[in-house]
Amino acid sequence: MIHDVSRELRDPHGKWTRGGAAESAIRRLAKGPRGRAPVQTPTEFRHPDTGHKMGKSEIGDTFEHLFKSNGSHLVEKHFNQPYHMIAGEAGTGRGGGRSSRGTPLDFRLNEKYGGELKTLNSNAKNQKTAIKAEEVARKEAAVKADGLAPMLIVQVVDMENQKINVFYHPAFSSKAVSRMQPLGSYSFTGKDFQNAQEATGHWSQRAERARRQRGVTVSG
Repeated sequence: MIHDVSRELRDPHGKWTRGGAAESAIRRLAKGPRGRAPVQTPTEFRHPDTGHKMGKSEIGDTFEHLFKSNGSHLVEKHFNQPYHMIAGEAGTGRGGGRSSRGTPLDFRLNEKYGGELKTLNSNAKNQKTAIKAEEVARKEAAVKADGLAPMLIVQVVDMENQKINVFYHPAFSSKAVSRMQPLGSYSFTGKDFQNAQEATGHWSQRAERARRQRGVTVSG
């Protein structure tokens, strides 16, 4: 069940606060199609505020930042190493901007592990990672060059219940989640989702993306 935070996310006049509006949007979308927001399908992620279909970069950026802020402690605790985000990290790119998402590795655990972070939808029938052979080779070369051990982290996102289950595998490969080691789970709120999107520049683009996809107009 989704935690009811409606009271704490409204101002004294009963209006939604900024974070509360995002929380309310996720709750509306989770319950099914209301207004113009379509339901989630097994193979895609729908934006909780506009209902537009999220692209691969938007999914990757958003949930990588959610993992960093809410879920990286699971990996740190299990391996006793600090988590360092590499791909798309703010302040590490040119001119102090975000680093490229095209880096071979998504994160490092200190000087011991180099990792790839994958995100799957909990509704998808095929709970399996898909990594092309050339990408595997590129990632393996990157960890070998730095003397690191490979690490694949997969997070399976349940948008309805705002819960994410995390799994680990010691190699970059296409593999079923059921054959990976579970590391635990973490939760997120509408405000957490919004923060992750704002950190990666996607929140401000949601209205235009919705308009392009379905002619939907949203405020903000």
